[in-house]
Amino acid sequence: MEDNKYSVKQAGSPDDEERRAARRKKRQRARIMAFAVLFVFAAAIIGGFVALGITIAGKFKPAAPAEVSIPTLGNELEEIQDVIEKILGPKEDAPEPESDDKANEGSEEDYDAWIAAKIDELSLEDRVMGLFIVSPEQITGVDAAIRAGDGTKEALEKYHVGGIVYDEKNIVSDDQFKEMMEKTKSYVAYETFFILKEESGNTVLGDKLGLDETKTASEIGADMDPYTAYTENTKIALYLKDYGINCNFGLIGDVVFANEDAEASESIMESRSYGGDPTVVSRMILEAVNAYKETGVTVAVGYFPGQGNLDRDPGDSVTSTPITKEQLEANQYPVYNAAVGAGANAIIVSHEYADELTTDNLPCSLSKEIYTDILRTELGYTDTILITDALNKEAVSGYYTSGEACVKALKAGADMVMCPEDIDEGINAVIEAVNSGVISEERVKDSLKRIWKAKYRTVYEAEIND
Repeated sequence: MEDNKYSVKQAGSPDDEERRAARRKKRQRARIMAFAVLFVFAAAIIGGFVALGITIAGKFKPAAPAEVSIPTLGNELEEIQDVIEKILGPKEDAPEPESDDKANEGSEEDYDAWIAAKIDELSLEDRVMGLFIVSPEQITGVDAAIRAGDGTKEALEKYHVGGIVYDEKNIVSDDQFKEMMEKTKSYVAYETFFILKEESGNTVLGDKLGLDETKTASEIGADMDPYTAYTENTKIALYLKDYGINCNFGLIGDVVFANEDAEASESIMESRSYGGDPTVVSRMILEAVNAYKETGVTVAVGYFPGQGNLDRDPGDSVTSTPITKEQLEANQYPVYNAAVGAGANAIIVSHEYADELTTDNLPCSLSKEIYTDILRTELGYTDTILITDALNKEAVSGYYTSGEACVKALKAGADMVMCPEDIDEGINAVIEAVNSGVISEERVKDSLKRIWKAKYRTVYEAEIND
């Protein structure tokens, strides 16, 4: 097998840092300008009403109406720009590439065609395996993977999976984890998501390696400071990148709210959520996603349709949410619209049952009505990667075989299946489902295109500029 078939250009060069700094300054300038323009518009409207009132009053008085100047935006915006420049410095364009060739990023249509051509070259087995996320233990057979040697190399020559998810048992020391990640990356045939679930205030790497603590999501939400959400998530994204992790599954978009028979404080997401106000949570999620995008780390937001009103983990046992469609639209739609609008790469779907949202008597992680009807069709998330929560959790593995769960999830509209209990059974069942027509091959290709579009941008740009 040819290792590193498509290699990734390493980020973190001085040019990359300079561009990120320029983007951050541009965002600051845009925020200040937006608030200032809003203020000027409000002043203009108020001034207009004052002028109208004086004019009307003049019709009932013999004296000529007083001259009133209605504010215009031209001079005010120039003055605002002057103030912004005093605060942020003169407006600067992003650093220009050294040449036109290096600036060529290609059109989206060209990138889509490039991705499609690469996928067409793959075998069915490799396409299917690219939809699977696994733990290192599942493919190596060890109890706790803490190094990457011949066993990892042999496993990754067999399993060309789309993602590998790590947790605390894989992390012993700083040097150990970095070395394991570096070697693992040298063994993969295709670009791979290397994943941790790092939540604000509850980070795996931070706890194991003594990294700087971050505020919890609930603390950030209580302060209602979007800039803190941005800076805390930037901190997480930067150390993930430093350790070779390119994907975070720990961004929580759940809004905490009470059911009729339960208090919000009983929610399992109480300390993990940005709070109970959808507007506040949406703004925090938007800034968190911006932090990951600017750092170059893929991010997934969970757990749709929301666990904020649950008092137990839906992964541990059959758990139903009484959330209605109206509550979903009011509480979670704004959050996910903000996340996807800011560029979130993926959404993780929960194992909870939602009788008010579905009629197929399946957990949301296996339900077509969640993936296809709501997320794809109603909300229009056509390019977002949709991922099941871990399928080896009791709520799924206790009732469905690995093959059944994987086939049901992909047929329902999921793009990636995470950690089925038996990897071989899951992969073989999906291949058989494609060969028998239960799942179309185009359906598999469509999912892989979404996944590869999130992985291969840097590779594509390097290739067309070579």
